[in-house]
Amino acid sequence: MTVTRTDTISAAWLKRLGLAGLLIMALGFNFGASMHSIGLGLVLLAFVIQPAAWGWMLRQPEFWLAVLIAAYVLSSAWLWSLRLPETAALQWEHAEKWLKLLLFLPLAWFLRGQRELIFVLGLVFVLGIVLSGVAVFWNVWLNDAPWPFRFGGYQDRPIAYAFYAVIGLLILLASLPELFVRLRARHLGLRLAVYALLVAIALFLLWAILASLSRGPALTLLAAAASLMFFWPILRKQSRIAKPRRLALILLLLLLSAGLLFHGLVRDLGERVVGEADTLVHVVRGAELKAQDRDNTSLRLGMWAFAYAHWQEHPWLGNGPGSLRFKALQDEAQHPLMMHAPGEPFDDLHNAYMQLLFEFGLIGVLLALAMLSCLLYRIYLAWRHAQLDGLFFAAVLAGIVAMLVYSLTDFRHLNHDWRAFWLLSSAAMLALGSHLPLQNHR
Repeated sequence: MTVTRTDTISAAWLKRLGLAGLLIMALGFNFGASMHSIGLGLVLLAFVIQPAAWGWMLRQPEFWLAVLIAAYVLSSAWLWSLRLPETAALQWEHAEKWLKLLLFLPLAWFLRGQRELIFVLGLVFVLGIVLSGVAVFWNVWLNDAPWPFRFGGYQDRPIAYAFYAVIGLLILLASLPELFVRLRARHLGLRLAVYALLVAIALFLLWAILASLSRGPALTLLAAAASLMFFWPILRKQSRIAKPRRLALILLLLLLSAGLLFHGLVRDLGERVVGEADTLVHVVRGAELKAQDRDNTSLRLGMWAFAYAHWQEHPWLGNGPGSLRFKALQDEAQHPLMMHAPGEPFDDLHNAYMQLLFEFGLIGVLLALAMLSCLLYRIYLAWRHAQLDGLFFAAVLAGIVAMLVYSLTDFRHLNHDWRAFWLLSSAAMLALGSHLPLQNHR
């Protein structure tokens, strides 16, 4: 088959179109659904008209696992739309949102073999987080808007914004080996300016986590730091960081400095934790929760009790993706803490694992873990083949720990911002290892 100059130009333009979509997604994920939709639309448009892209995707085991997951989600929606006809519209609506999380494969096509592009994409993602925070300062200064009690970025969503700030810190850490290599031959002044900028961004992200006054992201940050302390000694010998002890000391000083600078926020966050600790102790001792004792902890515990009770009815297949509101209204008397107010249930269960169990049962949880394991194995292969720095791999592992811990107390996984985060991160993981054989090399 002869490849013409026109074909080459078309492929080059399609690649640029796909990369533009990726950059828009990375920069605008925290500015509303429109930028996410535009970016994802450009990527999919550039992907679907390339036969080579389809051939590549069909060769990936993750594609066939995604097909299996999609079939399971659609089957669940169809089954429960028959069992509960009044929920049919919600079943298909929520199924569609779950299926959109499988669109990372087209994104991976444009990232394959592009380690430098993944590095740039990560920094653009961090830039999006920072700009989302700066937009709040700008609005307060320009429009004389009131300062938010809990800082939540442009979209005023404290818990979600704080989680992305944790991810931003890990991205900065993962980018250090690449930055060290690129700046090694540069002027000392430029190197110092870049490092000072990184420290300033890191301090801002730490401040944003504390200013959100969100306990879940704070726990996520602690879990990510602990996992880094565990993985880094194991992986540091395979890193381009020449003096890992110096880096560890700098990170420790950064954390201590943040604690001293933002001690007021640390105190306020601690008061929130202590203020609701009694509720947790109350439940652990087996006491019954009352609606009048409502707080954030009791609400979550009430949701989880509701989910656990209904999961036991259908442990393997779950209750369907759109059954939550219907079943909550049916069970209002038995689970009053599931409600915002009488007759107004929450839209989700504030726990991704409970949400998966409730909607798709154990089979759904196992399928989700299978996909995550496949992506983790891909990036493990890239590290084993010395294509990834040890610090990068440690930061990825810490990021997965952060995601798993965050999912314990929150569920935003069907929102556009989480979708952008998941699509970009999973596409990067697949792309980094997609050209390597799927077998363990010694």
